[in-house]
Amino acid sequence: AQRLAVSSEKKSEIEASALAAERAAFMARMHLEESAVADWLAHRNQNDFWLTEMIELEAACARERERVVTPEACKREFTALRFQLTIFEVEVIEFDTLDAAREALLCVREDGMEMEEVAAEGHYSFRQERLLLEDIAPELQQLFVSIIPGKVLEPIEQSGEYRLCRVLAKNEPDPEDAGVRRRVEQRVLDRHFAELVNQRVHWNLLFS
Repeated sequence: AQRLAVSSEKKSEIEASALAAERAAFMARMHLEESAVADWLAHRNQNDFWLTEMIELEAACARERERVVTPEACKREFTALRFQLTIFEVEVIEFDTLDAAREALLCVREDGMEMEEVAAEGHYSFRQERLLLEDIAPELQQLFVSIIPGKVLEPIEQSGEYRLCRVLAKNEPDPEDAGVRRRVEQRVLDRHFAELVNQRVHWNLLFS
């Protein structure tokens, strides 16, 4: 739908170098040599005209993305998303049962054991994660926001498993952080293309 939405743009405005770069990227993704393109297309009942059209659409989308993702747009989006992009450094242990998770919680809170130590002793899965607030389940976000760094949350049930989480740190998002920047840029693109698709693409739903 995004590619259809930009297809109304004049393809003659797309530079030859951009088309060549997009074709090269396609060939790399598909692990194709130029000599094998004809057979690849024939196997899919397509021809070079179809491939050229697809390359032009991809190049048009790439040009649109470059036009939309500006420093000004990203700054506005970052300001709007700042709270949701709060970064949590977390230690996580996974358990099969609630009883095991509660026992581990007591070991950490009452006995002062480290999370990694508890996991190693019980042969449980342990890892450290870097989470953004918007990636945390909505019903759990307030718990993460309000907890004091260093404290352990009550066991969290998820898909039949139980997680014990210790929040090590809560950090303000840095707009120069690569992960944060990608998230902001993607949000800018999602909003722009959603509006573009809504304006230019009309869906015909067929019911059998």
